[in-house]
Amino acid sequence: MFPVMSSAFERFYKTEVEVVKISCGGGYGAKKETEFLCTVKADLQPYSGALAEMEYGFNIKCQKRMFCLHCAHIREGNCTVVNNTYYRIVYVEEWDSGMMAFLEMISND
Repeated sequence: MFPVMSSAFERFYKTEVEVVKISCGGGYGAKKETEFLCTVKADLQPYSGALAEMEYGFNIKCQKRMFCLHCAHIREGNCTVVNNTYYRIVYVEEWDSGMMAFLEMISND
């Protein structure tokens, strides 16, 4: 028997990605607070704003493209953490088989 998979592409989801929400508490100089939302397995690929413009017609900054199963926390404005590098989710597209998101690297200060 073959295992039932949620997506034909799930076998490529080998990178563990933390999804977090980063917020600044009231006022200038306030310390950033990071709230852990979930962990997902994903396929991360190098990507660029130039490719996003060529393929989708978007004028955005991004350094990665992420594919994963459906997750309510994968949405614009939330962030991902991969190997201690933080990325802001700048675009999300949902399909029947999963999701794709463009990620922009941000400072983790």
